[in-house]
Parts: sequence; C-alpha cells; structure tokens
Amino acid sequence: MSGSINFTTPEEIEDALAEAGNDVTDAVTDIVDPIGVPQPAEALDVAGIDLSGLIDDIAGLPSPAAVLDFVSNLGDLNFARLEGLLDQLPPEYRGPDATGQVNTGLSSFLQLQVEVGAALSATARVVQTLGPDAIAMQVRGFDFAINEQYEDSVSGFSAIKVLPADGGPMVFVIDGLEVGSIADSVAAVDLGGLQARSAAFQAMIADAVEAQATLGRGVQFVGPSLGGALAQVAAYEAAEAMQDAGLSVTPGTVRLLTVDALGGRDAAEALNGGTLDPSVLSVINALNIRTQGDLISRIGSHMGETVSFQAVDANGSPIAVTAADAHVNVTSLLRTLPDATLYNAGVRGAPEEISGFSLVANTLGRGVADAYLASNERDDPNALVPLQVPGNAELLNGNTLYRLDANTDGVVDIAVLTSTPVPPAVADLVL
Repeated sequence: MSGSINFTTPEEIEDALAEAGNDVTDAVTDIVDPIGVPQPAEALDVAGIDLSGLIDDIAGLPSPAAVLDFVSNLGDLNFARLEGLLDQLPPEYRGPDATGQVNTGLSSFLQLQVEVGAALSATARVVQTLGPDAIAMQVRGFDFAINEQYEDSVSGFSAIKVLPADGGPMVFVIDGLEVGSIADSVAAVDLGGLQARSAAFQAMIADAVEAQATLGRGVQFVGPSLGGALAQVAAYEAAEAMQDAGLSVTPGTVRLLTVDALGGRDAAEALNGGTLDPSVLSVINALNIRTQGDLISRIGSHMGETVSFQAVDANGSPIAVTAADAHVNVTSLLRTLPDATLYNAGVRGAPEEISGFSLVANTLGRGVADAYLASNERDDPNALVPLQVPGNAELLNGNTLYRLDANTDGVVDIAVLTSTPVPPAVADLVL
C-alpha cells in the first residue's frame, strides 16, 4: 500500500476499516499466525482488543492494514519494511510526541566505562548459549565472575548477573532480541512489557536489591536493542525497590548503559501507573549510546540522556549506513568508543522519536502479548539457535575457553571460561 490516509473523524475511520476489511484481516493474520492463534477474530477477542475501540487511537495514522503491518515487522526488526511504513506516516506522526526523554539524576560515565559497558551488552547471549557451566569471563581486559543466569522461555527474558573483579558495581546484562524467537518478537511489539512483567525479570530486580544491601557497591544494568529498553525499566524498578527497602542510595547507586535501545520509558510507566517518580529517577546514572541512523532507538522514549555517534569503518573513517547497518554496528562502536577524538565527537540529545510507531505499539502491544500468552505457541526449548553475534570466535583449552573478536581486528573482545567442555552441538552454534 502506498501513500497515507489522514483520518479526521471516527466515521471516516470506520468507513476505511470497512473498505480495508480484507487487508485488515490479512494484517491481523500476519500477527497472530506466528503466535499460534488461527483465527484473527479469536485472537483479538482473547487479547481483549476491540478493533472499533482503536478508532480514536489510530486517527491520523495510515490505513489499519499498514498500522497492523507495523506491529508484525517491529518484532522481526524488518528494517526495510519499517522504513517503508515510516514513509507512509503523516508528517505529524514522524516526529516526537509530548512524552519524550525523561532525565535521570546523572548522566556521567568515563569513556572506558562506556567502552566496557557496550562490550558487556553482548555477553548475555554468549553466556546463555554456552550454557549453565559458564563461570567467568573477560571483557575488554576486565575480569568478571558469572554469578547467575536468568531465563524465562515463555516471555523470552534472558539476562546474566556478573561481579567485576575490580570492586565495581554488580552488573546485570540483559539480552537483546533474538531474531526468529516468537517470544522476543512479541516482547518487542509490547516495547519490552511482556518481559518486564515476567517472574524472571522480577527475580533479577530482587537480586539487584540484595546486591546493594550486602555489597553496597551499586548495581549497573546493560543491554542492547530490546534488552536496552528492559535495562531502562530495570534501573527504575531497582532504584524504586531499594528506596522501598530503606537502603541508603545516592545519585549513581544505580547505573544504566544501553546500546541502540528501544525506548524503555513506556514500559516503565506502564508498570507504575503511568508516571515515574522524580526521586527514583534521581538515583540513576544513565547513558544511552546509539549510532546515527539507527531506527530502533527512535521507537519509544528513553530514560536518561542519549549520545549519538557517526558510523565509521574499521579505520575510523565516517561512512553512510542503512538503518539495518546502523543498529548495533559492532565495528563502528568498537572503533569509536576507545578513540578519544571519535568518542568526543558524539552528540548528546534525545533521538527524534517516531511517535506514530510508539502510538501503535502502545495501543496494540499489550493485547498482542496477552494473545500470545493465551495461546499454546512457544519457542522450541530444544531448538539449537545460532549465536547471532558477529565476529571471529574460537574454542580453546579442551573446549573450556571461548574467545570472540567481535569486530575482527585481531583483538579478543570477550572471553568466557566454562567449568566443563562445551558440547559439540553448542560448539557448532558459537563458532
């Protein structure tokens, strides 16, 4: 479908819905078929979605078919189709809405902290793939003990807890979207809400509070893409829980660093009655980094300041990139973050939110998530999924040491030690 349709009255929208009946049905089918609900009408009913009740919410957006098409494509990170849908949005829905970036108490990190934090964002996927026997890791030369792995197969939530050997804060790394995962796709459509409501997410928050109570070293949440949105939510939830527990907290007790994150403010507000407490936000030191041209970080608004970097090649020369290439561009980030000149050229400021995309996700996301939960369709827990992390990898020391050169520059970025040899089937996934 090309162009856009500007609806000005409910009657016009109802007429358009009627005219586009087959398109709407097809679009809804695109959403619900992958999550195991055979009939669109049944899926909408299970989800509590009354299509006529969305009339006011989708006023001004493209046709209903295009709106629902967006929902299915956000989950798959289909950048080409998302860009096509962006072109269809009326101008007033291509920019920010009234609820933009919300500031935290601090947004101050050393350059080295940003570099290591960005590299850490890839470790949850690596550790979870290697399995429960992963016990320690080294990231950009810094050592960490792996204390806990969190995984919820229903919501797709996946994270790890690691303790730095240098005495820094306990770090919780939240995994990003796994392409092909039904659960992760639904969670992305729900702007992270599906996973933020999971028991595994809540267990992680409880562990963060306990870490502060027992160690007093602070905590840090790190995540890329979908994981970045969840890291934003987690930072707020942990800070709030620490205050509720009567712990002594100061600005920076909770740290937050994300890479090309989906906006987390929406999911955090949904968990907290629609508003965020300034006293809780004041406890958080937050920075969101992104590559200019990234599209995902423009969906939903963020907690904490954002700095955008020009995409560069392995030599540090500026390059033009597509939205797909901009998203978590490992080569560009690992070249930029250690380089003082490139790092200092980063521009602070909230990415221009695409309010139409956020509106659709907030309107339909919870219903799609509830329909998924009500269905019997789940990711296959026995499926062997390739790592989906770029770079050159190797297994050494009798398959007990995994090493990854993420940007193929000859320097090991991540190394993970396991207590037992990595099984051959897993080795095939990580190499």
